[in-house]
Amino acid sequence: ITCVRCDRPDGMFEDYLKRPLFIADYPAIDGNILEDNGHIYLYFSRCCFEHCVNGLEESWIYVTELDGAMENILYEPRLLLKPEQEWEGRSAPTTRRRWNEGSFILKDGGKYYMIFSANCYLERHYAMGCAVSGRPDEGFIKQDTNPITCCTDEITGTGHGCIVRTDTGLMAVYHGRTPASEAELAGGETRVPFAAAVQIKDGCLSIDYLNARMLTENC
Repeated sequence: ITCVRCDRPDGMFEDYLKRPLFIADYPAIDGNILEDNGHIYLYFSRCCFEHCVNGLEESWIYVTELDGAMENILYEPRLLLKPEQEWEGRSAPTTRRRWNEGSFILKDGGKYYMIFSANCYLERHYAMGCAVSGRPDEGFIKQDTNPITCCTDEITGTGHGCIVRTDTGLMAVYHGRTPASEAELAGGETRVPFAAAVQIKDGCLSIDYLNARMLTENC
């Protein structure tokens, strides 16, 4: 994982570091950043490749902190999440793998809500969960209401999302598959972006995935 920069959001971005932010003895993917109270937190996933836990390969989510110039990490990455809920293992019988990856963090009302994805992105049970903490760098507890998106007859493989604030409230944006997109390519590689309303009530985050709206034909 490295950083690029630009003075406008639509490019072109410059690879100013020309090196990774850190060197680890495992592949790191799915980086995302939270700026909070003068700190810059980097969240990422340890790829499941060759990371064997009790006979299954697993991906885990970590956090570290960046310096103000976003050139170096300030401490060794700390483990935040790993697969432990039943729904996170629905791909395991066919893949021999379990995932926690694709994290995104939202601060709201003094709490930190981390959405993440589990199961194989190629399978219908790929979905998102949420973990909550009072701090951005530790203590995340997974909701008992997970998963917060699920496959339906019309949409499957709903995962790897983010949350944005709009004039009408919080919205989750994530990808999934429809019968039409799965038919387009063998194996269902064509994914479709969706948006759905997000609600936070009593410290629990939910996504109205049953009323998700398709954004484009494919992505």
